Amino acid sequence: MPTSDEVTRRAVTGKAALTHRFRAIPACGLMLLAALDPALASSAPSATRAPFTRVASLNLCTDILASQWQPDSLISLSPLAGDRALFSGIRPPQALISATDAESIAALKPDLLIADSFGQAQSLNALQGLGYELYRLPALTDFASALHRQAALATTLGITRGEVKQRLAPIEQQLQSLIPQGQQRRAIVLQNGGWIPGTGGLEDDLLRRTGLVDARPADSRGWQKADAERIISLSPEVLILLTSPESGPGLGQSWLKQDWIRRGHWQQIPLNEAGLGCGDQRAFDTLWRLNHILGESLQHQPIAETTGNSSP
Repeated sequence: MPTSDEVTRRAVTGKAALTHRFRAIPACGLMLLAALDPALASSAPSATRAPFTRVASLNLCTDILASQWQPDSLISLSPLAGDRALFSGIRPPQALISATDAESIAALKPDLLIADSFGQAQSLNALQGLGYELYRLPALTDFASALHRQAALATTLGITRGEVKQRLAPIEQQLQSLIPQGQQRRAIVLQNGGWIPGTGGLEDDLLRRTGLVDARPADSRGWQKADAERIISLSPEVLILLTSPESGPGLGQSWLKQDWIRRGHWQQIPLNEAGLGCGDQRAFDTLWRLNHILGESLQHQPIAETTGNSSP
């Protein structure tokens, strides 16, 4: 396996080297954010209501996204934000790390609760029953929905639609102009512990947008536990290893270091999975990086062979 420095050199070679991987498109071609106008209008605070100033975040994803858009309004973050390995943002100094049960949140006297699209039904129902206003993020299904989530949350927090568009338009332009480099090669995505992600998430969209094809049969693309026999029988040309440098042994990080993975006749591409769970900027950086690596090497060889190095 290559060292982390070797992976970085292969994955990131400067802005100029990445330019030819994107199509030039006019500003008028940016349709996603334009189409979001009705959604932004419906999610934004009304003109007669004062901006939210006491926002309680109940999930890691809302911690990260709200800290990037409107940190001054946050009074609390979820317990996971206390783990610097998981929380990538700058923690607002006034924001407490709080339990997310109804009693703990009510004691903070928030004027808005923000939560992800799933979970915590009992606590949230109790808080809404007490009259607290709740905003839930839209579901994260692909990279387009990741932009939608950011735009909708930002306007809810009081960011103007003009500023939202200004900040997200460059990302949308890159997304629309991306030239897939995968050439329809058969690929498998592996996560910590040997899990193969299912369809309907950013991991699936990584393949689609870079021109790769899931090596599994079309009727067998749900979440699956992988093993050597399963992966070898699928004969993938590309093996994407989504790793998390901060994860401990309990999360199965060592699974991705097995010898049979290194010896396989496939191109290995280690990527940091940070951001894929929430759809923040790090997820888009992973997409650009994967497409760039695919464009650099079209010989279907493991990175360890092309660099001539392997880890002990």
